[in-house]
Amino acid sequence: MNLKVIAELMNEEASEQLKAAISHIKGISLTVRLPRIEADITRIGKSEIPDVLIIEITDDSPDDIDNIVKVIKDNPDHMSVYIVYRECSSETMRRLVKGGVKEFLPLPLQAQELALSLLELVSDKRVRVQAHKDSGGVTAFINAKGGGGSTLLATNTAVMLASEYKVSTALIDFDIQFGTAAIYLDLNPRSNVMDALVDIDRIDPVFIQALMTKHKSGLDVLASPSDIEPINGLITVEGVNRLLDVVTDIYDFVILDIPRLFTPWTIAALKHADPIMLVTHHDLTTIRDARLIMDSLPKMEIPTSKVEIINNRAMTKVEETSIDSLKETLHKTQIHRVRNDYKTAIHAEENGMPVSDISSRSDLTKDIKALALYLVEKHHGKQEEKGFLDSLFGKK
Repeated sequence: MNLKVIAELMNEEASEQLKAAISHIKGISLTVRLPRIEADITRIGKSEIPDVLIIEITDDSPDDIDNIVKVIKDNPDHMSVYIVYRECSSETMRRLVKGGVKEFLPLPLQAQELALSLLELVSDKRVRVQAHKDSGGVTAFINAKGGGGSTLLATNTAVMLASEYKVSTALIDFDIQFGTAAIYLDLNPRSNVMDALVDIDRIDPVFIQALMTKHKSGLDVLASPSDIEPINGLITVEGVNRLLDVVTDIYDFVILDIPRLFTPWTIAALKHADPIMLVTHHDLTTIRDARLIMDSLPKMEIPTSKVEIINNRAMTKVEETSIDSLKETLHKTQIHRVRNDYKTAIHAEENGMPVSDISSRSDLTKDIKALALYLVEKHHGKQEEKGFLDSLFGKK
């Protein structure tokens, strides 16, 4: 989580003073624009929404002051505006204070004063973001072995959260080269997740919501590209972190479909998630891979306490291990169960429909609904509706 600061300045001197004042402060993303063009101020908020806007003014441009007041009025809460000036009349200050300016900074800049003010804003944003995450949060789905069904579960759980439990939900398909979340929902996105990750300076709520594709359930989907794209060097940890910081600030719940790939940027995405849903089956090779992942996560600074196990395609006629063996091997006392229903699952995939639209009474639909309810209750407390959790944790 970074405090996004945009500075519209008129000269290099002010720029250097600003950079020196905040260079030692962690958690600030600074963009300086030189020289500032008066008309550019009104653009702020249409293509970007910073946490802090620092503007250098002169006292001989009334239109400039009007534009600043308009920007403050047009932008959402939590954007603080600082005015940098060499000369500023009391009348101009009164107009700007009335318009919502937070602070005035005379030149040359006083580094300590500015640093303390920005540190306070960094702290405030951390509190807001954490409070928001506590009320909902990020859930990642990842296969223990290829073809495990994590995309089907991630997609349909997200749909269920949006449609059944009426919480604002976003689904992000991080399987950059082979993602199928949009196909599962019969969507034709005009934008995709790479549009954000290759242009991270544009990442803000307005830009991200413009990239989303709306599903009829109310779910917003940030799809993967439709073509196979080379990704070496294009996706960065900073980009993933900035994207997820913004998305979690917009939505109550964020569902991530993570490829079975451990790179710095996928690890960064997993660090945002709690819980991480590791999708397994009852066969020995899948359980072996699940154990390998569980053993490796602490080395990536991801605690295994955040990992929960989904036994997908459960209760098939042929199972190589029991649920108790699965619990013992993976050191988990509870296992989420999603029962096997191949007919409903394949019909949903082939028609680009949620499983609930194929059969609202199928065991697969019931278990996905229970999974969604579990996430709601994990973050929002117990719901009035009863009965679903009883079927969520299966026993054999």
